[in-house]
Amino acid sequence: MSLELWFVRHVPHTLQGRVMVGRMPGVHLAEDAPRRLAWLQERLSRERIDRVVAGPLERVQETARAIAAPRGLSVETDPDLDEVDSGRWTGKTMSELDGDPDWAVWNRVRAQARAPGGEALAEIQARMARATWRLIREGDGTGVVVVSHGDPIRMALIWRLGLGVDRIDSLHVDPGSVSLLKITERGAELRLLNERPA
Repeated sequence: MSLELWFVRHVPHTLQGRVMVGRMPGVHLAEDAPRRLAWLQERLSRERIDRVVAGPLERVQETARAIAAPRGLSVETDPDLDEVDSGRWTGKTMSELDGDPDWAVWNRVRAQARAPGGEALAEIQARMARATWRLIREGDGTGVVVVSHGDPIRMALIWRLGLGVDRIDSLHVDPGSVSLLKITERGAELRLLNERPA
């Protein structure tokens, strides 16, 4: 068994770092997206890629299409690769969240916290595990690009590495970055983490 899972976080969107967009529809890539997408295309052009699978939101689909198009591949959509359901925080600015005690708990003890009206880390990890298992079962001998969001990607990686949800902050995944998980008979090896343009 041999499978390469190339986890790609979407490139920055128009509200990056200013608003908790969560699953808010209509959020597209920022103006500098073409430059960042060109780097992803070039970086992944050196690899064997047979499939591109992505979450449903616009910013992820736009990133995935840019990776798939030069290869003549279509983008497969998997709802399990969606962004964190941020519940009542969706659409709030970072300054609005700074005064919220639930937000402080979320950032201090993520493993025990839940976005109000949204998801807990264990739920995110469970759906990312489902998506990853499907790809593993279907993908012997292939290379798959998995385009998603920061926290879901980190949860997939720590799950395959056998770490608990409380280890999420052990990994960093920037917008527009590439991480590689190699699956073999011996298990999962993290071969690359958070590669991005200089």
